[in-house]
Amino acid sequence: MANPRRQGCFCCRKRKIKCDLSKPTCSNCLRSSYECVYGVQAIPKDFKLRKLAKKPIRFVDPNSINFRKPVILLTEPATLELESTKEAREDALYRKYLETLGWHLGGWSSWMLGVDFSANDALLYDAFVKGFMVAISPQLAHESLQPSSVVIPRGLHNPTLRHVFYACGATYLSWKRPEYREFAEQKFLQCMKEMQWFLNQNSLVGNEDWLLICMVTLCLREKYQCENTARNAFFLIASLQIIECWLLNKSLPFESFNQLLDALVLNKTNFKMLPMVRTDPEINDATYWTDELSYMLREGDVTNLERTILESFLYNYSVTLFACEASVVDYIKSPFQVYAELKPYLLPPLYHCPAWWMNNPIMGAALSAFELAAKTNWLSLFFPLNAKNKMVAEKLLTLSKYYLPPVLPENVRFHESDFVQRRLMESCLIGNIVAKACTILLSKLLNPRLQPDAPEIQEEIDIFFSNLRKLSPHAQSSGLCSWPFAVAGSAVIKEDQRLYLIERIRTFGVMKKSSGLMSVMRFLFTTWGSDTDPGPGWDVLLDKEYLRNTFL
Repeated sequence: MANPRRQGCFCCRKRKIKCDLSKPTCSNCLRSSYECVYGVQAIPKDFKLRKLAKKPIRFVDPNSINFRKPVILLTEPATLELESTKEAREDALYRKYLETLGWHLGGWSSWMLGVDFSANDALLYDAFVKGFMVAISPQLAHESLQPSSVVIPRGLHNPTLRHVFYACGATYLSWKRPEYREFAEQKFLQCMKEMQWFLNQNSLVGNEDWLLICMVTLCLREKYQCENTARNAFFLIASLQIIECWLLNKSLPFESFNQLLDALVLNKTNFKMLPMVRTDPEINDATYWTDELSYMLREGDVTNLERTILESFLYNYSVTLFACEASVVDYIKSPFQVYAELKPYLLPPLYHCPAWWMNNPIMGAALSAFELAAKTNWLSLFFPLNAKNKMVAEKLLTLSKYYLPPVLPENVRFHESDFVQRRLMESCLIGNIVAKACTILLSKLLNPRLQPDAPEIQEEIDIFFSNLRKLSPHAQSSGLCSWPFAVAGSAVIKEDQRLYLIERIRTFGVMKKSSGLMSVMRFLFTTWGSDTDPGPGWDVLLDKEYLRNTFL
């Protein structure tokens, strides 16, 4: 009788070969097209090997994904295990590199030199450095531009900023431990009170740099856990006010900023309590594209802090406009203005790198694609479009259709490792993916009656998937994909493409430990519906109330 303690699938035990124990299908069964059957007891007497008509579908190629338990789509995410391919090992080393970046910058693992941590704070800080900061670092960029290089050292002598670190660390831990959710919220409110207390005793002027780090980092926290889009918008408004005071030499509206801070401390994010900003009603008529080349060819007087924090702000600003209430238009500036003002800080090269976009640590080669996304999302807040906005949308549609990402420089192709080439190409693929989503949303804004099965839309969807298939399931830059996945995914009508997209989102979400990506998956299930209960489909792109409620 077979030993009941023996491990492995019944097929391998019946064939008397060693099983590699991977579920639901071991490599031996996969190679030989057997139905792989696992059990904990002895092989049943009536057990027979059963050949499959064809091999199981392997969605992710060349890197496969194994589920340790069956996929239940609307419940907690299944535990995923990525096969130990060469690419997976390289990715693990890259994440380790991101973890250790802070060690020589004042963030030694779970402690800081000269800082007396409690055991609880040490745990939260460790989770912040090794978890949260790694998860929000999307690009292969110069080490001095990585978020950890900019953010962590400034917490060394700043207890208020450290409280922000603890709040983000608690949020990271809540991914696998739901009981940490309430605790993470308490740490958030505590850090907001610390900030309020500091500003009651000190002037904001002269402290703009680290306060901006606080605002942008907390904005990332909100997006990472995807629980409060209104609070996220408040952080963006506060960030923009600090940027205008810090870099654009504009006077800070102290009354407005204090009201923002008070609202965040009390967790009452109601736009009606804030003073409105002055916006130019004709701003959407501004020239869309700035002369990027002229910026890139000159030496810029820009610091690594300015580059990393501003770019982080702009990415969050660009995608948050998608699910904002229409009333946000009265409180925040148009991306046509914002990008025109901040572009000079984003493009001049700071360091000599193999590829120029390694000087852009957040959006990388996709910087111009996200500018398209910001302006597309802004126009969607004005739906239905008037005649002037339709003209702007048509210009943006042309730019998105003919968007071309940068190509790898010759020295990279011939002198850099395959790993570096893949990482840099991933950034270019993200640009293509974002541009396709822009095309889809702009097409719907311009022609609300257009159906998703229209040939021009399905052609864009096919190109979207061709780029997604080239993106590794281990890609750090996948954290930038929540917006294009939501927009393009709403127009997907083929069952095999839907299954593939869900598996990729799930894999990215588990790898990044991001509730934000998982919320996109839930959004798509609701949007698609089922055979018996059809969802609204891509019409949801025009319904901001539905978008907000679904993402919450």
